[in-house]
Amino acid sequence: MSRPLTAVCALALALCARPALADPAPASSPPPPSAKLDQLRIHEASSLAAATETALSELYRELRSARAQHDTVRTLVLHDLCNQAGATARRARLVERDVRDAVREGRAPTADVGLAELRALRTRARRLVWDATPGMKRDGEGETRVTVSIDPRIVREREE
Repeated sequence: MSRPLTAVCALALALCARPALADPAPASSPPPPSAKLDQLRIHEASSLAAATETALSELYRELRSARAQHDTVRTLVLHDLCNQAGATARRARLVERDVRDAVREGRAPTADVGLAELRALRTRARRLVWDATPGMKRDGEGETRVTVSIDPRIVREREE
């Protein structure tokens, strides 16, 4: 009697295992929507970090130009802006790495926070370039006029 029971068990196992073997997932199936979103997050993080690097290289180009023209004041200003842009680019690289780690570990909210920080860092880098480039207009901004006025009381104090 043990033989018919063994045959029934073997038949049941064969029937249960067969659908799983007969219906494998197609090899060319598109990735699930979350995988596509993760790829987009990684791509955006890379492009945002690259934008900060581009801004840094533009500032270094301006700095070399100011040095070639022996413009001391502009060289000092650009050197300071390059330091700020360098710190921005280093931070962007760290945040990009954090976004990649968060995506790999399935922490989408953390990745989104990192992307928001990268967007802010890209904006900061762009502003540094705008500050360094004379005559460059920001979107929606016109010419700036500066007027200087001297307080007459200061002049009187010096004369006395």
